[in-house]
Amino acid sequence: MSKVLIFKSISWVTIISCSAQVIPVEKHQYYIDNQIDFSSTTYFKDVNGVLDKFVGTWKGTVNSKNYELRFFKNTLSYKGFKKDEILGRYKITSSNGTVIENTLSLQKDNPLILASGYVDPKNTKGYVFYYLGREDNCGQNGELFTYIYENDNNKMQMVLVVSGENLDCTGAFAQQVFPVNFMDLTKQ
Repeated sequence: MSKVLIFKSISWVTIISCSAQVIPVEKHQYYIDNQIDFSSTTYFKDVNGVLDKFVGTWKGTVNSKNYELRFFKNTLSYKGFKKDEILGRYKITSSNGTVIENTLSLQKDNPLILASGYVDPKNTKGYVFYYLGREDNCGQNGELFTYIYENDNNKMQMVLVVSGENLDCTGAFAQQVFPVNFMDLTKQ
């Protein structure tokens, strides 16, 4: 009887040690920035609920453009690696209602969806998305920084920091559709 109990105990220890290593999602970029190795069985999980405050529909207006952004949680899985993240779809219209850009109906793996982001390692009220526009080869790309206000979880600031690589661009740099100066968004 004791041999069976010992065997079961060893089996459980083996199963637990082979399962995924769970690390809070807010540590992901810290691991990247500091080149800390993590295995393919690592799961950067939203154990502290830091992503929840970003989820929802956010709206704002700047430079005669209306912005509607819809953020939702997703779990990225790639070759055993997992990471909870925020994805974003958006609709941008002019003041007269003309649609400038609309990704609201695109699938989550479409490159125009705001994705591959991370929690700001210095401020868990910040989330950074990687952005590629339709004219990304002519500079419509970069990082979209979003920050929830410290004293109001229903207000957010957003700004695009343009990467501006000019890859195979035959014309001038593309006009940016996201603001390159801070703008305010309100949670709906």
